[in-house]
Amino acid sequence: MAKVYLNGEQIHKSPSNRSFNADQDTVSDILLNAGLNVLIFKVVNEDGNWQGSIRFTDARGTPVKGITVTLTP
Repeated sequence: MAKVYLNGEQIHKSPSNRSFNADQDTVSDILLNAGLNVLIFKVVNEDGNWQGSIRFTDARGTPVKGITVTLTP
């Protein structure tokens, strides 16, 4: 199971238990704020290793440039 929150709003939920495959789920029509955005990605596994990934692209699938990742705002 996985849940993704962006700036306090749940934007995705995957209720099933399954193996990791990159780009298996997509979330469209997401707008990032200018400046700081808070992303929380929760992964819960009943057994086995947990894995997950987040990738930001534009509508054409091109990676968004200029994103900086930090663990402390």
